[in-house]
Amino acid sequence: MTKTILNTRAVEQQKHTQEIFEKNGFKVINFPCLEIVTVSDRDLVRKQIIETAYSDVFVFTSQNAVVYAFKIQPNWKIPKNATVIAIGNKTAEILEQYYSGYIWVPEKHNSEGAIELIKGLKKTSSLALITGKSGREEIQNYCVSNKIKLTQINVYQRQIPTVDSDVIHEIQNSKDLLILATSTTTLAHIKKMVSEDLYKKLQQQTIISASDRITEFAMKQGFQNIMTTNTADPEKIYLFL
Repeated sequence: MTKTILNTRAVEQQKHTQEIFEKNGFKVINFPCLEIVTVSDRDLVRKQIIETAYSDVFVFTSQNAVVYAFKIQPNWKIPKNATVIAIGNKTAEILEQYYSGYIWVPEKHNSEGAIELIKGLKKTSSLALITGKSGREEIQNYCVSNKIKLTQINVYQRQIPTVDSDVIHEIQNSKDLLILATSTTTLAHIKKMVSEDLYKKLQQQTIISASDRITEFAMKQGFQNIMTTNTADPEKIYLFL
């Protein structure tokens, strides 16, 4: 029997994720639960980029952090003598289009991995964190605890996409769904996007969680059937299924 993936990834990542799963024999229902948009105060971002020109460390938390930073400030020149960290291989690949210096990619593709890299540096006095609004606080807390001057540059924000009623109908008529959960925000948005009855049905389906943190959050949301892959890469996720 063909397995059905509920593709909840951000609007921008839907097509790539769909293609990978369909190529490997899965049926895919596209139900984006996250939309990424540029922050409204672009002038603040440009001002912060100028102010952080001489930071010791620059951390890009995601592909979106790179894309939206350079969309706002296309001519940004990151100093070659800075330590530049990209969380995730895809983030690094995109950053290479704008920065020709060495890019560090943490072994763990998350905030904890970035912190481990920062701990290994000889000295860090100042850090520029290029990220989105309302993200995780691990790196911020680490900087405060270690008296590192932090400038958080929020270049994008997350919002709930418009719900397609035809997709809702398709979900209602589907059985044995595998629900992609690559962020806690995605799971939080699902609850706001569907009816109470449909949400109860989804709680009985299988969550494909990209991390232990997401798994913990899913359990608190009432999901019981959870598979933790410890990766958000669809090329790797399908191998677990």
